[in-house]
Amino acid sequence: MSRLVYYMDHYGAELEADFQEKYGLELGRLWRARQWARILRLANRLPRASRFVQASSNDEEHVRALQEAMAQSDKPRNTGPALSEWTQEAEILAVIADLVQQNGLIAMTAAGAKNAGRLRPYPRPQTAWESVRHERGLENYRELMGKVKASQQRRALRQAAKGQVQ
Repeated sequence: MSRLVYYMDHYGAELEADFQEKYGLELGRLWRARQWARILRLANRLPRASRFVQASSNDEEHVRALQEAMAQSDKPRNTGPALSEWTQEAEILAVIADLVQQNGLIAMTAAGAKNAGRLRPYPRPQTAWESVRHERGLENYRELMGKVKASQQRRALRQAAKGQVQ
């Protein structure tokens, strides 16, 4: 409740405009109906381009409080953009940004740069799909490395046996 009071005190006008525009809801009516949990849920789901998110993102006091709360939290943080805001256009622009970066690295390497760096893909939304895919890739890598090591050990044993026979 204290967070909602803070939001209303500091960003009431922004929330009112966003609720009307985004949800078609009158914030005052929700407040008078004591639907505080609903107000907070809806405020937390406003898009990044909303007036509330813009105002709260530029409030140093609010940002410090959020960073402190995040530092104390055990929950994993999703650092990518919100999936709900990721459009086909955003995906195309991310691919273009990756290709531009890749071309720059290729040009630097071709020019003789010894440490051109590495490709850092533009951030994309992170979902359980990506987490599971990444984990499966790690499992496959570990399995392959186990096979390689076993093969290397067999080869070393064969070579050692040949050395003893001669």
